[in-house]
Amino acid sequence: MKKQILNLGKALNRAEQSEINGGYIYTCQQYCSASSAMQQTQRDCYGAWLFDDCPC
Repeated sequence: MKKQILNLGKALNRAEQSEINGGYIYTCQQYCSASSAMQQTQRDCYGAWLFDDCPC
């Protein structure tokens, strides 16, 4: 029974886990206007692939 209950949810990626735990993912506009240190923090926390499509 315990094993069945544990398998009900789906595995979350790092960005989804951080968002649920109170993290904040920048929008593209926020990312582009942030300092380079804050941009690096976002890439480290949520992955660089989130910001690949940003024009900056």
